[in-house]
Amino acid sequence: MRTKARNVGARLRPRDPEKESPERSRAPTTEEENCDNFKSGLDQHSVVRHSIFCCSPERILLLTVLACSVLFPGCASVPPSSQVIAPETAIRQFEKKLPQKFEAMHSVVITIKPHWWWPAFRQVAIGYSRVDRQADSFDVTCLSPLGMKLLSISRTNGQTSGMFLLPVKGKQDAMISSTGDAIFRAYFDMAPTAPTRTSGRHHKLVFEQTNGNRMVRYTFSSESALLLSKEYYEGKHLVMTVTYDKYPSAGERASLPLIMTLRDHRYGFRLEFQLREYRDVSN
Repeated sequence: MRTKARNVGARLRPRDPEKESPERSRAPTTEEENCDNFKSGLDQHSVVRHSIFCCSPERILLLTVLACSVLFPGCASVPPSSQVIAPETAIRQFEKKLPQKFEAMHSVVITIKPHWWWPAFRQVAIGYSRVDRQADSFDVTCLSPLGMKLLSISRTNGQTSGMFLLPVKGKQDAMISSTGDAIFRAYFDMAPTAPTRTSGRHHKLVFEQTNGNRMVRYTFSSESALLLSKEYYEGKHLVMTVTYDKYPSAGERASLPLIMTLRDHRYGFRLEFQLREYRDVSN
């Protein structure tokens, strides 16, 4: 019994790590290594932070500029100054470029959606236009790829006539008149004659011309002096929009856009003309 008690006491006796052999010493675990690395990282971070806050004012200013250039690239570069054209000059330059009598061939996309719940009807066509600005007359015809006439509108001496063979909201007479007005507004009245209000914003010149309860808003580019859009209002309601996009850089077609879009918000139809051929027949 005494021998067993001595053995139990020996087992409970604590070990002295200095007396143990180095071969039996325990290796550090992964958690302890991560802890040591974390402490060393904190020491490095404190050193960097101390070095930043102990910098001279010139060095702090340099670091601030570098941070702005990385986080906000726009503040590091100054955009080149562009020449802005005066409103009266923009109108005169644009009117000089307008051809008075011309013929054009387009590829036309006709889109009709009279109601928000109505499925959109879309038809691709080939369009032919003949415009005489001096006589206030035009003739526009659109044919399907198979040669069927889808749209034929002409205007002479203020009278509009033609045909519209597409499923649209309203009667044929109303649609012919509305389409004639849209085409007339797209090719004529290209610049305001007596604007009642002029403003400039975002490299654009905006002219508003009022006649009773009707108002037309012209938007020109203040850099190229080209017409970008026209908006027609009746009271506070926007009834029609004409947009002009992608003007040629030079040549005889410099004032004739490659893409012209007509939108009638009352009847829900849209005509998009993409210019293919052009011929000036003014002389």
